Amino acid sequence: MNFDIIIGCNLIKQANLTITPDSVMFSKLQNEVSDASPQPFVFAITDDIPKFDIGPEIPKQTRNDVEALLVCYRPNKIKTTDIELSITVTDDKPIYHSPRRLPFTERDIVDKQIDEWIQNGVIEPCSSAYASQVLAVRKKDGSPRVCIDFRKLNRVLVKDHYPLPLIEDILDKLQDTRVFSTIDLRHIIENNKLFPSPSKTKSVVNYPEPKTTKEVQRFLGLTGYFRKFIPAYSVIAKPLSDLLRKDTPFNFDVKQKASFDELKRLLCQKPVLGIYRQNCETEIHTDASIDGLAAVLLQRFPDDNSLHPIYYMSRKTSETERKYTSYELEVLAIIEALKKFKVYILGMPFKIITDCNAFTKTMSKKDLNTRIARWALNLQDYDYTILHRSGSQMAHVDALSRIQVLTNQCNDSIVHRIKESQELDPHILSIKAILQNGPYDNYCIKNNILYKFIDGAEVLVIPDEMQHHFIKNAHDKGHFSVKRTLEHIKNKYFIPQLQSKIEKYISNCVTCILKNKKSGKQEGFLHPLVKDDIPLNTYHIDHLGPLATSSLPRANGQVERINRTIIPVLSKMSENDPTKWFKHVPSPQEVLNSTFQRSINTTPFELLFGTQV
Repeated sequence: MNFDIIIGCNLIKQANLTITPDSVMFSKLQNEVSDASPQPFVFAITDDIPKFDIGPEIPKQTRNDVEALLVCYRPNKIKTTDIELSITVTDDKPIYHSPRRLPFTERDIVDKQIDEWIQNGVIEPCSSAYASQVLAVRKKDGSPRVCIDFRKLNRVLVKDHYPLPLIEDILDKLQDTRVFSTIDLRHIIENNKLFPSPSKTKSVVNYPEPKTTKEVQRFLGLTGYFRKFIPAYSVIAKPLSDLLRKDTPFNFDVKQKASFDELKRLLCQKPVLGIYRQNCETEIHTDASIDGLAAVLLQRFPDDNSLHPIYYMSRKTSETERKYTSYELEVLAIIEALKKFKVYILGMPFKIITDCNAFTKTMSKKDLNTRIARWALNLQDYDYTILHRSGSQMAHVDALSRIQVLTNQCNDSIVHRIKESQELDPHILSIKAILQNGPYDNYCIKNNILYKFIDGAEVLVIPDEMQHHFIKNAHDKGHFSVKRTLEHIKNKYFIPQLQSKIEKYISNCVTCILKNKKSGKQEGFLHPLVKDDIPLNTYHIDHLGPLATSSLPRANGQVERINRTIIPVLSKMSENDPTKWFKHVPSPQEVLNSTFQRSINTTPFELLFGTQV
């Protein structure tokens, strides 16, 4: 037989043996070994260590250590104890539940688990007036788990209110820890860094666009879970949080959509925070604007001698606070930061970094206004040093208070008028009815407004009764050609047969008919001027110059070409008072800068600023 040693049962009974997969430890014999014939009991010692499914998250360098640790704590026979647990109930009547019928596939699972518990000393047979149902539930990986349904008993329990530690306090104590167990701390901790839980961020990223106020509330509840990871969270979420105000109608427009998408985008970037260390150099950077207050708690870690963000704080300003002066807002941002970070900074020296130079002299002033004086009292509890830093060096926090969510510049009032008009348009109502049963011809409905996808962009569908108004408004901004008017409209709105409708409108535009120069062959004939018999009776006058370049009038061709476009436009728009032509320049300027140009394959505005008007 291929065994290292064979031990008899009589020796095992009389000796205190500690047997593990790789060793046998003998203690002093209690009695002499009996001469009776031994009863063979075979125990094989091998080098094989049982394998445990500890998941792929454990790094390779620590996997062996974790497996060896688990071997030492394998489930063995549990020692029975005399400890009894007493629970207090509100009713002396025993709680009894009749057994639940289990599927045949689960009966063997339950029986096997109960036998294992009895064998390991976890449970023991008893007779009691209380009984609860046994059931098997599935884990996330599909494996079964045997559970007891104590819900009926829980209803009559007197709760034992024990002050559980705050999760934030637990995270703050993980400064120099290297190995962690899986516990519900909501975050991932690794190498003194804090990450949001991927399972939680996934639920936010996959959250559908809200259709009701309640759904907005749920979404903000999910994202608020990560607000410490998101710079300027309050300012970004403001369009959504405004929907939760009392007596505010639900209107999920472009601003709310941009806020919704921005929060999801920021969580996709896997934000990282450092874990607070008590003895490291600490700084608080603050900034404020009329839109919000913001601050960052940073610490300089000795590992790399660099500042790491520990906590982001931000909130939007109230209607009253929006009326404060910039100096008052800067001081308010500092006071709010001290309140938020009090548990980290009270009783230890730290620096306050601000771009408000006036605040550095606040505590030394003799005359302070009442509001600032009241806030200044809060500073007396802290050991701080105030440092001024210019705004150009505070971009990381300045952006927190001033961040604006990019929105499509489509006037909300226009969208509201289109929405009302769509509800009266039979053609649009028929398309909406079709969309109730499934997708149709690149149309979609958002907030009960019909949109159409054109070249990957969502554009508003214009009802019949408003089409003439949109064409007239686009053309009359400068009385441009069909092509320019078409480009100006189709980037934001959808009108069926748009080009033919624009051509029809321009062909009947009185101003264009009167002012446009005829190109090509001129009509009619030249008539000679009548010469009088009296000298100097008729004077012939013309204006010429200034001449930029002799014999080459096209030397400044760029401006000559744009003048050829602008001059007819301004003459049409200043028809009533040609001397005031300069008052009409902004309108054609906007149209020309936002119109697609074939020579540059984009619009002048987008070429210069990187975004559309």
